[in-house]
Amino acid sequence: MSTVDTFEKGSYLTGQHGFVSFKNGRYNTKYKYNYKMKSFGVNHLYLAWCDNNLSNDFGWWFKRSQPYVYQPHKDDRAYVSFQTAEDLAKFTWFMLKHNED
Repeated sequence: MSTVDTFEKGSYLTGQHGFVSFKNGRYNTKYKYNYKMKSFGVNHLYLAWCDNNLSNDFGWWFKRSQPYVYQPHKDDRAYVSFQTAEDLAKFTWFMLKHNED
């Protein structure tokens, strides 16, 4: 199997992340509005919150400063991406409530 195999719309099996399925979320998808996470990862619970609380599609993607081999580089970052500024604002508020930023 390759690193990313699509099984159905919105469902992916990745070597790094395992099986991921959201009705509105897409792995490795960038939209106009991006939220930069504090680390190189995105907590699955945050993505589930987006899927349950946002009506528009969202995505998550990763900026790699070097090829990912065994561990992320200190400058790698994860992003959650949104189609609308309103969804970005909702997610930012959610993250603030969880003391993430």
